[in-house]
Amino acid sequence: MRLKVMMDVNKKTKIRHRNELNHTLAQLPLPAKRVMYMALAPIDSKEPLERGRIFNIRAEDLASLAKITPSLAYRQLKEGGKILGASKISLRGDDIIALAKELNLPFNSKNTPDELDLNITEWIAYSKDEGYLSLKFTRTIEPYISSLIGKKNKFTTQLLTASLRLSSQYSSSLYQLIRKNYSSFKKKNSFVISIEELKDELIAYTFDGDGNTEYKYPEFPIFKRDVLNKSIAEIKKKTEISFIGVSVFEKEGRKVSKLQFDFIVDEDEFSGNGDDSLTAFSEEDSAFLKEFDKAVPPKKSEVKHG
Repeated sequence: MRLKVMMDVNKKTKIRHRNELNHTLAQLPLPAKRVMYMALAPIDSKEPLERGRIFNIRAEDLASLAKITPSLAYRQLKEGGKILGASKISLRGDDIIALAKELNLPFNSKNTPDELDLNITEWIAYSKDEGYLSLKFTRTIEPYISSLIGKKNKFTTQLLTASLRLSSQYSSSLYQLIRKNYSSFKKKNSFVISIEELKDELIAYTFDGDGNTEYKYPEFPIFKRDVLNKSIAEIKKKTEISFIGVSVFEKEGRKVSKLQFDFIVDEDEFSGNGDDSLTAFSEEDSAFLKEFDKAVPPKKSEVKHG
């Protein structure tokens, strides 16, 4: 039986989740991220999640909201579902203890494991002919996506359409980081973050053979050009964040160690339509990029999926 009811969403529809989910979401490939965001959209974050609730996501809705072709939406729905079905949220330390109290898990301060992995979904089903995906969240994930308002939990609020339309991993993760700070401090549109913390948030790292973290883009000018500037351009073009300024906050010797981000969120002005024209950099950034590109030519662009 074909699903004909469109999702009840608009350009102001928001998705919310506890901050503990941010790192997991940032690591998800684009198709899985889009499936997760679509599933979060109909949830009333103020109320408990209805036990046993099943979420249906149509390829037609995904194509319309993410501004992608129907064929790509069908492909990403299936691919994203498979990835999300195998994905977990990993908790450590106090996060494990807090969840243990909420869900009556056999852990406390005396026997806390180093890490606790939780499945995000119980099951995911894809119907090719009907063009939709169905999923059910696990009981353990419910405290991270529902009953958020009025508690001490810190959570991130994002606009659904903006989240769906960002096609770069770094753009999506930087948008989430800015929205996390905006959600926590509504009257403070700036934050300071170390370079390593920023790269952790953006998942700009790999692991060596011994499992040690190796951060990408060790040279700040390359990191600024290839990650920050490109991400900022896409965020300004496709989301309600109309301004993002980045300045050096602290140096250790000649090396940049901390950055300050200033931003303006214009939810009331956000049309949801986006702007296909390229966002111009400031004169200072343009001059910097021109000279830097001569010295260190950028690599050929990778093909984007979405």
